[in-house]
Amino acid sequence: MNCKGMILAAAAALFVCASAMSEVKVMGFNIRYNSPKDTGETSWDVRKTAVQKFIREIQPDVVAVGEARTSMRNDLKTLLPEYGQIEIAGTGSRSGANTILIYNKNTVEPLKEGWFFHSDTPEKPSRCWQHSTGQWRGTCWGKFKEKSTGKDFYFFATHLCLGIKNHDLEAKLNSAVLNVMKMKEIAGEDAPVFIAGDMNASREADDIRRWGLQPFHLWMKDGRDVPVTDHEPTFNGFGKIKLTPRHVLDYIYYRNAKVSKFENFNKPDWGVPYISDHYPTMITAEL
Repeated sequence: MNCKGMILAAAAALFVCASAMSEVKVMGFNIRYNSPKDTGETSWDVRKTAVQKFIREIQPDVVAVGEARTSMRNDLKTLLPEYGQIEIAGTGSRSGANTILIYNKNTVEPLKEGWFFHSDTPEKPSRCWQHSTGQWRGTCWGKFKEKSTGKDFYFFATHLCLGIKNHDLEAKLNSAVLNVMKMKEIAGEDAPVFIAGDMNASREADDIRRWGLQPFHLWMKDGRDVPVTDHEPTFNGFGKIKLTPRHVLDYIYYRNAKVSKFENFNKPDWGVPYISDHYPTMITAEL
């Protein structure tokens, strides 16, 4: 190979290396709260070691973890000390807003963090508008630096409300609008930004809940809409229900990034049939 060829080959190798180094793995995972009704292999005491094995094998950079109560958060700190946590102040009980954010301390560095409730008073614990259950709902977020490249990105972890009554649908739409408003306020228009979580809605034409997802679609892209993807259900009910396309409930939306792959981890590969009643989902994105 002549000198010119060697230079071109070296430049190409550097380009490939730099591209790989800028990738982040962004995950959403409704972990299922530690319900006393879950027994045997569905109990949290059994599932938590499977969750540990799963996270350590896949090694996501940031994860939106839904339904994590205080004792579960402590378990994750013990089982996964290599992951830091960001939580919503004043949560961890049956009141709700139990979404947390965990991040891989080896690959990303937190620069800023915050949270808000889904209500007209987002700065304090408050009911998710007039939602039927009366629970709190909320979002926590972080600004991170990807350590190998120094590139910054924002990640928001959320969980939208249940229900199909008019006031439930209105609460879901309000929550989505608030999330987008906060992302614009915190991250701006030009930064890479991701939001993940259980949205309790599908995109099916006959699912009235889908309108609650529209604010995300107007400002962001759906992580599923990439060449390497699938549209399999993400809620599994611990195998006790018949799954349909309306059980695609978990989403990762993104902006100002390039996503190459979407994954739905729906195989019993970590020691139990189901590590949660939801399957974890993940996108691989280049900043």
